[in-house]
Amino acid sequence: MALEVDIIKARLREVFGTDSQETVGKKLNMTQGNVSKLLSGTQQPTLETIYHVADIYEVSVDWILGISDNKKIYKRIDGTTYATAIQNLQGLIKRGALKIEEQSNSIIFKLTDPLIKMLIKKSLTLSETDKELFSSWEESKLAQFQDREIIWEGTWSMKGLDFLAGEAITESNWLEVLDRAKEIEDEYADMMGKDIGPFGG
Repeated sequence: MALEVDIIKARLREVFGTDSQETVGKKLNMTQGNVSKLLSGTQQPTLETIYHVADIYEVSVDWILGISDNKKIYKRIDGTTYATAIQNLQGLIKRGALKIEEQSNSIIFKLTDPLIKMLIKKSLTLSETDKELFSSWEESKLAQFQDREIIWEGTWSMKGLDFLAGEAITESNWLEVLDRAKEIEDEYADMMGKDIGPFGG
């Protein structure tokens, strides 16, 4: 793949912001002269350098390369606590995205949200196949869902949404379905009032 030097140059300038070339050099463990060459375009960055910039400045590799317009990096939270795990599970249960059944000494979780099912399947497949591909998918595709609220379970069966969800294949398809689901959910919430149903209280 040929690197788009002008795009990379512009995006590196944006990433480095007000940092001096000397400061950037210290952060990236390179000379000020090499930073200058990267910013002028007289030296193409190696992929290792691009990954290092992305890691230090917390931006997406795909964004630096001009492949994606999503600048924000998606990071997994290492060391998830029991408290955050319970809070996240409770949030999924409240929205109806997760059902639980107690059986003897175990609890069985059943995902009902079709988008979460798709994202889980894809993440498992990619993480078991290729770690770099999985990491790239997290940064470029999964990150698109980072600020999207989980849709209430009942919404998925309204106005043909279950059909649209069944037809969605790519992440961009799912974003369209999600936008439609949010519209339907908002319409229903307006109709029912703020304190009624799953949207109130």
